[in-house]
Amino acid sequence: MRNRAPIRVVLADDDPGFLEALATTMEADGRFEIVGLAANGEEAVQLGCWQDPDVVVMDVEMPLLDGVAAARLLRESRPRVCVLMVSGADDVVAHRSGAIDVDAFVSKASFDRILDVVLRLALGDSRRRRARRGET
Repeated sequence: MRNRAPIRVVLADDDPGFLEALATTMEADGRFEIVGLAANGEEAVQLGCWQDPDVVVMDVEMPLLDGVAAARLLRESRPRVCVLMVSGADDVVAHRSGAIDVDAFVSKASFDRILDVVLRLALGDSRRRRARRGET
């Protein structure tokens, strides 16, 4: 992993403590570059379009535009961006899992697993990323 460019990530959550903890943990890991922080669904869509991330990690429930609606809009404008949906309520994740086409769902209680899933999503999509950016 040393020779790879960092995985570009947008984080979106209306809980500033969770957002800061996740951003700090991912940056310290060294494999990730946080290219945007969003406090609501509208900001998540904007950053997901403007910053060209590999993965967007998004809370299910956010103000202005919830994560489900934001993921739909993001998929329409940037279909190759991987979307990881997170929630503090496992029942919300289970209930809404069929409501939207996202790449993965993780409970916020499984904090350490979030990094692993982001890595898996980004590396699984590496061929598409290289093609999109004109790399061989």
